[in-house]
Amino acid sequence: MNRPLRIALFAAAALVLAAAIALVARYEHILAHGEVVRLQLAPVDPRSLLQGDYMRLRFALDSSLREHAPHLRAGDVIRVQLDEQHRARLSNANAPAAARTQALIVRDGGRWLEHARLSVGPNAFFFRQGTGKALEAARWGEMRVAPDGTALLVRLLDENLHALGTQRF
Repeated sequence: MNRPLRIALFAAAALVLAAAIALVARYEHILAHGEVVRLQLAPVDPRSLLQGDYMRLRFALDSSLREHAPHLRAGDVIRVQLDEQHRARLSNANAPAAARTQALIVRDGGRWLEHARLSVGPNAFFFRQGTGKALEAARWGEMRVAPDGTALLVRLLDENLHALGTQRF
């Protein structure tokens, strides 16, 4: 192999590695410093034995998106209003000016029941084998959100906003 080709391959590999490191660093920064946003879960489907221990997630806010903003597409940004416990609901024109808001990116929630749906969060939560019983009481998903609206699911919470299962950090 000639020298210019080796240099090009090394540069390409270094570029891919640098991009991966930058992405991981960005997500770690969001997890450490992102705004806490709690989204109410809609009924949760059972886990799949074929894909490992996980549960499908739906957020109550997703139904509101379909009703009040049918023109939204994946990649659009919405504003949600946060109460004193960081619980989110769609912002509206009647909200007080002092109400705290947070941006969330709308994403493609995957194909379930033969149709695509938009969502503000991930469509699944993976957990350690044998710990699923503790997560059956999940009623809220706690996210860490960057200022641009990128949201990462951190943990599931019960109806009293107490953490369920083991914590990431």
